[in-house]
Amino acid sequence: MAALSFLGLALLTFGLDITILNTALPAIAEALDAGVSELQWYASAYTLALAATLPMAGILGDRGSSGYRCR
Repeated sequence: MAALSFLGLALLTFGLDITILNTALPAIAEALDAGVSELQWYASAYTLALAATLPMAGILGDRGSSGYRCR
C-alpha cells in the first residue's frame, strides 16, 4: 500500500510541475518572442527531460535508502 501511495504522490507532483510550466508559457512567449510552435517545443522538451530523469532519481533513491524497496 505504501508503494501505491508514493506512486500517486509522484504522479501528482509530475502533473503539478507540468501545470506550472503551462501557466508560465505566456510569460515565456513574451520574454523570448516565441510563437505557438516554439512553445510546443519548449513544453515537449521540458516534459521529456523531466520524464527522462525520473527513473534515474528512483534508482538513486533506492541506492541511498535503507528502508523499503520495491522488487
